[in-house]
Amino acid sequence: LRVANEFPQLNFDCCGLVSGNPTSNDPSDSDLVRLFRSIGTERIMFGTDWPFRDPIPDVHRVLKLALSDDEKEKILSQNAMRIMNLD
Repeated sequence: LRVANEFPQLNFDCCGLVSGNPTSNDPSDSDLVRLFRSIGTERIMFGTDWPFRDPIPDVHRVLKLALSDDEKEKILSQNAMRIMNLD
């Protein structure tokens, strides 16, 4: 959050965060919602940096978070499309 607040031009991906293990210290669903909204859902993109792991469970986790449909759409597609000028 400190980096996000200090550098408002930065965008972030959520790889690694959403594929957490509920038995570890990984963020809970409510922690993720709070973090994403604190940074701004318009600055968060879904992504993966591990080609050997199926990203579909992570997509499902984002979809079940207590975010609005608009926030989920931003994270899962719109932000990346906007940032990469694909729209």
